[in-house]
Amino acid sequence: MPQPFAAAEPAGLLDPDWFALNWYGQSLSWLVGSQGLVPPDRGGPLPQRLAGLHGLASGHVVGLSPGLLALASLEDAVVVGGPCIGDCGRHATLEALYDTLQCLLAARGLGLPAVVYVGDREEALEQGAEAKWLRVGETCRSWIEGLAEALGVSRVRVVRTSSPAHAEALAPAVEGLDPSDDTLDAAFHLGCAPPPPQTLEARRVTCRVIGAHLPEVVARHLDRTTGTAPPEVLVTENLQQAGVIRRAAELAARRGQAVRLAAHLPAPSLSAAQRMYRAPAWDKVRATDLERVLEGGAPGLSAYSRQFFASWLTMESRQLLRAAVAAW
Repeated sequence: MPQPFAAAEPAGLLDPDWFALNWYGQSLSWLVGSQGLVPPDRGGPLPQRLAGLHGLASGHVVGLSPGLLALASLEDAVVVGGPCIGDCGRHATLEALYDTLQCLLAARGLGLPAVVYVGDREEALEQGAEAKWLRVGETCRSWIEGLAEALGVSRVRVVRTSSPAHAEALAPAVEGLDPSDDTLDAAFHLGCAPPPPQTLEARRVTCRVIGAHLPEVVARHLDRTTGTAPPEVLVTENLQQAGVIRRAAELAARRGQAVRLAAHLPAPSLSAAQRMYRAPAWDKVRATDLERVLEGGAPGLSAYSRQFFASWLTMESRQLLRAAVAAW
């Protein structure tokens, strides 16, 4: 059981395995291995070049692509990530903040450029109400740019997937993906239960998400289209997305490119009964409620959720981000 939160610098995540067992009925090591990843502490000390990867020291990063450990250098890589915005119609959730900052803080810590995706087109395809999701997408884009500025992350490109530039970059990249392929149903699935069947439209959305992580698409968004090979892509997304990134890595490898993943544990809901994205509305937390969560003032707050977020950001980072978080 996590210890009571201390106001001083928080310790690392105390019991990451609890979340895996509670949500998926499997150990964290099993889940990580099932996605072809390795735990960060496997095989001894990590390479110094990964020391700036946010969430590694605290235990929030739980799985790494094996090739990431063998890399001689990260200097040509680009960090790619972004939040799921399907439950951010009215306000940003604490999970959206967490997933966004994992990308921005990794870019800052590793000294790399970043591409952060805002999936407004995918939400419109799956849920309809296109005008709504275009508004949410623009709000989210502005919010993320404010977060980046507050953290001093200058080399960042925030990409709305509804943009013509993204459509142009994506079209040739997804040619090798077939939305009638039922193995795509497992792309966003985690655990040992069979994945639920997806509609053809849902698989088209999955193909779009896979394609967005390909180096050739990332290169287009960074205006690196002539004279150099596409950059290596270091994805910083939560473990639930690992199947998507694995498909992107396989497709990239066939094209002589590289996609690697540093997967973090999904954010828990208020009660920690499940990950926040899948939780009912009453069990979600607004991004602006981070301090209230850390102080234990949110009704129904689990000690596990409190310690999860308490061990994630330093006091310095929270102070830098306070105004930008509230700007949604």
